[in-house]
Amino acid sequence: MRPIFGRLLIFWEEASSARMKWLYRWLFKRSIDLERRLTSAIEVRLIEKSFALERDFLRAVERRAGAASQEARAYADHSIGALSNSMRAALGIVGQSARRLDKMDCRLAELQRAIDRCMVSGPDRPSKIINPNKVALARVDGMRVHIGNGDMPSSNYVRVGSVPRPDVDVVAQMANLPFEEGELAEINVSQTIEYFSYSVLNDIVLPHWIALLKPGGVLVLTAPDGLALLNAFNSGEITLDDYREFVIGDAESDFGPNRNILIPADLTSALKQSGMVEVAENYTGKRNGNSFEFRISARKG
Repeated sequence: MRPIFGRLLIFWEEASSARMKWLYRWLFKRSIDLERRLTSAIEVRLIEKSFALERDFLRAVERRAGAASQEARAYADHSIGALSNSMRAALGIVGQSARRLDKMDCRLAELQRAIDRCMVSGPDRPSKIINPNKVALARVDGMRVHIGNGDMPSSNYVRVGSVPRPDVDVVAQMANLPFEEGELAEINVSQTIEYFSYSVLNDIVLPHWIALLKPGGVLVLTAPDGLALLNAFNSGEITLDDYREFVIGDAESDFGPNRNILIPADLTSALKQSGMVEVAENYTGKRNGNSFEFRISARKG
């Protein structure tokens, strides 16, 4: 269908009089204005209808989102509650496991202490005085005991060994010497304490020896100097084999392989903490074959 102003153009061309042309011109303008108004009204209605549809759609989306949000919130609350319960149960299990581990640690510590005591006291090898005459004579002037593989300061010392030998006067383990507390005037230990671990030496052996000393009694310790040996190895003064032999020791010895690397300062501190006085490092880093040794003396207060 042709637009209104199109048909008026045809009439305009056919009009012959000026009045008709003016009339047609007026009708033409009015038709254009009318068509413009009709078009604007239709567009407004379409826009309003579009807005209404969008508003309804947004409201529907909002209602669905609200419902979904409530469901999600309920699900989240349920999940958090279940997770909290699981965490509380897991913490309870962890707590029980920790308490069991603590008990196991205590039992293992007790077992280790028992093993350490067996190592140094040897319940299956009781102490035995092989040379009772020498022991009786030594008691007269204040008994001096020598322990270990090194040379004795003099023949007046009673030699203590862990296994029977021709030059051994008393067979005993290091934490089970067959003497009375406060009886000994001196305990001289040579090349022996390196065979005991740090805890055994400080917690078992040294307290036992100190208890056997009379007031004013002397404890002399001679042992490999771990610090001097390490410095010698770092400087190339000794070989790796020498250092390895020192660290591992002689597995065929009476005490087995080495179990400690001794530092003079550490042993000096341990003796002071044990109540010993006049603690002195007589020498350190002294060459002894392929090794080095130190000597520390202390007096019982």
